[in-house]
Order: sequence, then structure tokens, then C-alpha cells
Amino acid sequence: MANLLLLQGRFQEARNEAVLGLEESNKANKLPHTVYFRLLLSRIELEQGRWDEAGALARTASKTAEEIRYTQEKKQALELCGLALAGAGRLAEAERTAEELRALIDRTGFAAHLRYYEYLQAAIALKRNAASQAVEWQEKAVSRLPQQIDNFDDQAPVFEGLGRCYEPKSLVRGLIILPCATVYDS
Repeated sequence: MANLLLLQGRFQEARNEAVLGLEESNKANKLPHTVYFRLLLSRIELEQGRWDEAGALARTASKTAEEIRYTQEKKQALELCGLALAGAGRLAEAERTAEELRALIDRTGFAAHLRYYEYLQAAIALKRNAASQAVEWQEKAVSRLPQQIDNFDDQAPVFEGLGRCYEPKSLVRGLIILPCATVYDS
């Protein structure tokens, strides 16, 4: 339910649902579920420009995912952490996180997961006001999973959440909307 609420822009309701899920997961000591709900909460915070909160949730999810050896979730957590750092203007840290993410992807050998790295690089490029470079990175990411283009890749809303303007400035493959590169908080 929280995912649907997030997609509808009903952030407080989404957050409330995700917090309930996290609380129940903690009570039941279900670590995989706690990772899931922390990742979801991180996405919700990103959508609202709450960079520090999003980063903290992503870091905690990353540590837990590593403990339980959930490498895909670790990759997602690193991406979200990097997006939060980029959103906060901490670009050197975002780049280091991107390189850590890339190394993990290279070690695990699942090339389709390079999209997490590429989305993060696109966000970093946007924060640097390098819109054409951001589009290139975004196109690479979208091309990794062409079957998801019709279903709107679930990472695109996170990417959009880095901006404050949702005006369709640039379209990548006709579906993914990039936010305005000039309206970021510093």
C-alpha cells in the first residue's frame, strides 16, 4: 500500500504505512523486511527532499542488507544513499558512493544492475547542471531493462525526486521525465 501511496504523491500516508511495516518487521525480527521498509522510507524521504533522513535510512538498510547478504538490496541502498548525497549537494561523497556501488555490481556480475549506478551518475550530473550528460546516463540506465520501459522503471520516481520541478523538460525514450536541472536546493 505504501508504494501506491508514494506513487500518488501521498507522502505522509505512504510514510505512515511504511513505518507500520518497519515496526512489525522489527517486532518479528524479519531482517529482510526491515531492509525493504527502510529502502521504501528512504525513497519517500527523497521524494520530499529530506536528504539527511533519506541517507540515514539508506545507510541502515545497506548495513543490514550486507549482514544478511542481500546484494540487490545493498545495491539499491547504495544508490539511494548516493541520491541523497547528490540531493544535499555533497557530490564528492555521492561520487564515492557511486564507485562503491559500481564495485559491488562488478563483483556480483549482474550487468542489468548497472542501472542503479547510471541513475546515480545521472543525478550527480544534474546537480552539476550537466543536463546533456545526465540524459546520457539516464538513457544508459533505461536501456538496461527495455521490458521495464513500458512499466516505468521503479527507480525513475526516485530520480525525479531530486528536483523541485516536475515540468517535462526532457524526455528519455518518451517515458522517463527528467526534472529541471536549475531548481535544486543548494
